[in-house]
Amino acid sequence: MPLDDQTKRWTDRTNDVHAQLTMFLKHMPRAEGRVALRSTFTGIQQILHDPLNAAASDTPIPGSQLAKAVEPFITAMQVIADASTPNSVAQLISHLTDLSTASEQAITLLQEESPPQSVDEVIEEFANDFRLSLLATLTANSKLVELIGAWNQSKSADPATGDYLKIAALQFVPTPEPGTVPVSVVNSLLSDGPSIWTPTERLSIDRVPALYRMVYGQWFTYIHATWEDVYRDRLAAAHGPDDQGNPWQRNDIKSQFFNEIRLIRHDIAHHAGICEDAAENELIRWAEPGEPIAATPQQMLTLLDSFPFNDLRKEPTRSERTTDQLPWSLPSEWVHKVKQHVLKISPRKKDRSGVVMSAIDSWMEDKQE
Repeated sequence: MPLDDQTKRWTDRTNDVHAQLTMFLKHMPRAEGRVALRSTFTGIQQILHDPLNAAASDTPIPGSQLAKAVEPFITAMQVIADASTPNSVAQLISHLTDLSTASEQAITLLQEESPPQSVDEVIEEFANDFRLSLLATLTANSKLVELIGAWNQSKSADPATGDYLKIAALQFVPTPEPGTVPVSVVNSLLSDGPSIWTPTERLSIDRVPALYRMVYGQWFTYIHATWEDVYRDRLAAAHGPDDQGNPWQRNDIKSQFFNEIRLIRHDIAHHAGICEDAAENELIRWAEPGEPIAATPQQMLTLLDSFPFNDLRKEPTRSERTTDQLPWSLPSEWVHKVKQHVLKISPRKKDRSGVVMSAIDSWMEDKQE
């Protein structure tokens, strides 16, 4: 599932502001002199700080249904953010009432069933999801790296430092107990290999840490599922009907980049992380055929610049089904034996169906004689 979408983010923001304003207006004394106008108004302005920042960086596409819903709300917030301290309680209440009304109207519009998003809106949301998931992936081990660094320093100064990490507390303890892992194991899984310096040369045994490989593999699974299960359908709807008035289907939305993501994910999930299906990738080319898929952080970072904006904007093309499956159930053991035999004699994936077809064709010809 996707991390979020822009409509939900703005729905949350308007609901949050409206709930806080309702509380202020309900409990605020109406008598003059009983309200500290400056501190109260400053507090209101601080509440609006985050949604106003979002208005600058998470701006809806101009003219979109979302923009029409939230622009009056954003304007009303900006009026209060730019205003000086009110001269009276009545003026403060007037300000808050205007903003409360604007937030309520925005909530009503956001709850209405909206028309399909534009192609650009869907692509921008997907690109944002793509970037944020990569950010989370690339920083996932930061706390562990920091902890192991602290443990190494503490261990050097005090050999009595605990050799086990208590996961729930993120503390080092001296003995194993439920919920602990050996620090030496974590250290090993985060190691990128030793380096040895001599007066004349440097020997480096470089490898991608095992925990990095695990987290990166999870990202390929996540982003593939997000593309397949969410954004292909949304892009198909956003592109509207074809010239004959027929809606596009998810399989009509194609992307070489995300197909290569699919092949890497398949190798990770079904080939023990060994590069087989992804060996012929043309865009994501750092996986070596027959070798473990072990991207470096630098290689993962290159994906940020590879998001296929232009490909996703292209008009879809109809996918015709040109393959089918034989309609009979066969014993699993026999199917496994056939698959292993085909893999052995045909290293190239795209040639394997031809191998099976040739064998069946030969069998059928023999039976006709």
